[in-house]
Amino acid sequence: MSETLQDVIDKIDRLPEHFLVAIKVARMLDGYNLDLDIQELTRVISLDQALTSLLLKLCNSAHYGFSRKIVSINDAITKLGFKTIKSLIFVAVSQGILNQEVQGYGLAKGELWKNSISCAVYSRYLAKITKYKDPEIAFTAGLLRDVGKLVIHKYVGVGYNEIIELINSENISFVEAENRVLGFNHCQIGAEMAMKWNFPPILVDVIAH
Repeated sequence: MSETLQDVIDKIDRLPEHFLVAIKVARMLDGYNLDLDIQELTRVISLDQALTSLLLKLCNSAHYGFSRKIVSINDAITKLGFKTIKSLIFVAVSQGILNQEVQGYGLAKGELWKNSISCAVYSRYLAKITKYKDPEIAFTAGLLRDVGKLVIHKYVGVGYNEIIELINSENISFVEAENRVLGFNHCQIGAEMAMKWNFPPILVDVIAH
């Protein structure tokens, strides 16, 4: 493998605009308290019209079943609460990134997104039954845990058969096989992406593992 971990990190693209808002909101809500200014939070989210539209669409989905339609970000925050809004923002901004073909891993368009959502929901469930203090953090971490695959799938594609052969012959994990063949793995890359994009430290740590 000619590319080093640093070579790959250096090629990581600038964070998409939607994510900039998501990160700002996440930082506003880190360790939030009842004095948090809902109007300021509403203003920050509303600066991104596309994100606002996606967020309202999610809030009005059948999953929440509100008797009347939510028509504003302020209304959404009041009804769903800070933590749920933060999770929904990450869902909204992640879909466009994760909902694409990832050839190196043999994932068709939409499969990485479906896998990520499933992981997010299960992570939240585990957090709740184990009494973890913030199940929504677990949800977001589960959602983003495989984001590194978007960067290194082209490298995995080159050595994919060798990676699968190692997994089958030596009964090792995909991550360990990636390390052996590529010299790095998608969890490392995901964590480096998260740090480069100024994600909250707790998300960086979970993505790394």
